Formats: sequence, C-alpha cells, structure tokens
Amino acid sequence: MKLGILGGSFDPPHFGHILLASWAITGFDLDKLLVIPCYKHPFGKKLTSFNHRFKMCELAFKRFRGLVSVSDIEKKMGGVSKTITTLKKLSSKYKNDKLFLVIGSDILKELNTWYKIQEIKKNYEIIVVPRGKKSEGLYIPDIKSRNIRKKIDRIDLIAKITTKSVASYIKRHSLYD
Repeated sequence: MKLGILGGSFDPPHFGHILLASWAITGFDLDKLLVIPCYKHPFGKKLTSFNHRFKMCELAFKRFRGLVSVSDIEKKMGGVSKTITTLKKLSSKYKNDKLFLVIGSDILKELNTWYKIQEIKKNYEIIVVPRGKKSEGLYIPDIKSRNIRKKIDRIDLIAKITTKSVASYIKRHSLYD
C-alpha cells in the first residue's frame, strides 16, 4: 500500500489542507493518507489544545470516507513532535507499506531546519504539492491558519475558508477568542 503522511499544526484545518490531501491522493495515486496533528510543535509554536485540533481534523477530513484517517500517534508518543520519530514509528507499524511524506511547497524553505532531515530524505519519498500563486500551473491556495486565528471573530469569513462543521466547532467551543 502507498501510504501518505500529512503532518501539521492544523490550527485550524482549512480548505488548503483538504485540497492538499485531495491532490496528494489523486496526483500521486496514494492508497491512503494519514493526517497527523502534531502534539507539541518542534519550533515551540503555541497551539490550541491537541484534542480540539484532532476533532477539527476529523470533521474536516470526514468527506474522504476512509481514504484519509486522522491519527493521534504523536499524542501517544508524547513530547515534542519530530517528523523522523513519527515516520520511524509508522514504518514499524506499516512494515509492508511504502510511506510518503506529503508537504506543501511552502514548507520547502524551512525543510533544512527539520531534525534529521537528511535521514528523512534518504529513507522516505517526499511528495511536494504546489502551494501559493508562485507555483507553476495548478496549485493549492496559500491559506494560512494563523490568518484564520487572527480573524476568528468573523465567523462568516471562517466559514468560507474551512468546512461548515469546523467553523461550527470553532464557534461552539469559543476557540481563538
């Protein structure tokens, strides 16, 4: 099985993430995609609680009906989330599958700051999905979660850049107030 791994803060998940998942599955013929919200950000970024971000991911990706699963592996591992540690853990769990790390092209500029990036590049294929208007041809819109958090008081705006279920969840739990 070709298994894609899409990690991130997902604070909150939005249409950019959903389109990225769709592009990765169809464009690279993945059999399944694991969406993995990080537990503790490796660069110390302050995040909404893991449980809220996990639930929002479940809501955002439910439309994929089994092609996408949301995993709490990084919460179970505890501590600061490191991509290489997660990939190794998943490799031991999915021994007969080929794992692909899925990233948006906007991540390329920070990739060399990742812990043990050379080991990741050596042992895992990285799928880069074009993101932002600077990309050639088709691309994923460059929606940034931090911009959503800044404008969260405008729930009508939020409903346009994330799913209705995620927008309702944000409002119901008073996230980002």
